[in-house]
Amino acid sequence: MANNSNIFEYKFCSSDCFTILDCASLYGFDPILRPEELAQARSLHIDTIDHALQVISERGIVVDYLFVFLANNVCTTSLMITDAMKLFHSTPKATSVVPVYREYDQHPVRAMKADIAGNLMPFVGRNKDQLISSNRQDLTPSYFLCHNFLALSIINQSAGWSGDYPWPFLGDYIMPIECGALTDIHCEDVILASEKWLELNSGS
Repeated sequence: MANNSNIFEYKFCSSDCFTILDCASLYGFDPILRPEELAQARSLHIDTIDHALQVISERGIVVDYLFVFLANNVCTTSLMITDAMKLFHSTPKATSVVPVYREYDQHPVRAMKADIAGNLMPFVGRNKDQLISSNRQDLTPSYFLCHNFLALSIINQSAGWSGDYPWPFLGDYIMPIECGALTDIHCEDVILASEKWLELNSGS
């Protein structure tokens, strides 16, 4: 889908796996070999993104916009990619564009966490004085990242990442592309469902 969008001047694949890098090369992606410390189960997005940007910069390439495609969710269309670029052009202050889905059942004010004694309490803080509806349809819409790709404006964050953790690289002016919920690949059934999704959306 990245190739079909026809908007990228340079394309790279970051991985610690030579098989993945060799496969990506067949599709025109230049390899970036991750060091071992960035290839761990607890390695963070920000560190691998910073590493990739450093390697790209050392090759003499100036990056204005960086699109990060995540391998754990393959449900991306070329239309999503071009729509993200259009949002950057129409919203010059945007620091990132991300596909999201609207979620009511897992809304933050409906979430709970356990204290040290195992007692459940509101995840986002107690609300004894503020009336919050127990009807999910009455709540302020909440959005979650689809985790298929992240479009980052490097030119608007030239002084460093300006956003909040856990995703500081998204910056402080995040524009959404609303999609349906897209599932991370974590089992064979999801792989098969993702293949079917790609077949149904291959023309978009």
